[in-house]
Amino acid sequence: MQKDNANLVVKVPPFEIPPFELKMAWSPLLQHNTDHQWLRKLIAEVAEEVDAEFAPFGAQFESTGVPGIRHSER
Repeated sequence: MQKDNANLVVKVPPFEIPPFELKMAWSPLLQHNTDHQWLRKLIAEVAEEVDAEFAPFGAQFESTGVPGIRHSER
């Protein structure tokens, strides 16, 4: 990720961005695949880190009720 990149600048947009939900979808055949579970967990963890980092910009992070999976509304 570019988290520590000094050339990356994050700015508050000059307009309001309405909330939206981000979701993951996968084949039921992959539900119990350990590699796929690992990838889904990694994506959820990175999304949580990004939300925490950009919370001052209006991010709201909420639990989906599914263990280990959460969603972000902006």
